[in-house]
Amino acid sequence: MILSLFPEDFICVHRSYAVCLDLVDRLVGNTIYIGKQDFPVSPAYREDLHSRFRFLGKVKGLHKSKLVKNNK
Repeated sequence: MILSLFPEDFICVHRSYAVCLDLVDRLVGNTIYIGKQDFPVSPAYREDLHSRFRFLGKVKGLHKSKLVKNNK
């Protein structure tokens, strides 16, 4: 249900889990980390998940870059 309400914000990563992409801290191998919680990424959903991220070169894990707001 949540995927139909917010298709751009959430993605299914396992038959039991959908995650908010804005909250993802890291993607390492077949595991997504949001804070201290980890979620498995099943092979059936891996390609769709990877298509939502932009990877730069060889990286062991994907780390979400922090945006710095300019207060000027």
